[in-house]
Amino acid sequence: ARTSLAAAFLGCQGCKIRKRGGGEWVAEGNMSEAALKVASMKGHLREDSEAGMQLLSDHLREPKLEVPFTSKRKMSATVHRMTSGRSLAALNFGEEHTHFAILKGAPDRILPSIQAVLSLGAASSGGLEVAEAGITSEEKLLIEEENQ
Repeated sequence: ARTSLAAAFLGCQGCKIRKRGGGEWVAEGNMSEAALKVASMKGHLREDSEAGMQLLSDHLREPKLEVPFTSKRKMSATVHRMTSGRSLAALNFGEEHTHFAILKGAPDRILPSIQAVLSLGAASSGGLEVAEAGITSEEKLLIEEENQ
């Protein structure tokens, strides 16, 4: 869950959630990102929080590599450079990795491109790692069923 919240926070910088004078919350900017932004805020990740600022500085966004959402593409991607360590919350990357991408969009557009899934890492790492074996047809079917 921590990794999903961190990815939601990093990948949804086009939306801001603000509290109005009357106490009600309002979303501004990209409305399709609002639910993800609220979830990350409930996980204590905000632009003005220590955890949020640290996450942003450790995973710098690469705007020139971004793939913006279009109605034809039905997906978007942000690319982030890791400046400190080789992980995103509980997701561990290998030392040779310097960047990662966060994809958002329609499952039917993203699923065909998935080549591997996450697995529990070695007991010493205590985190998630990209599985060595490719994704199986059973795993793809399970993902499709969960997104119906």
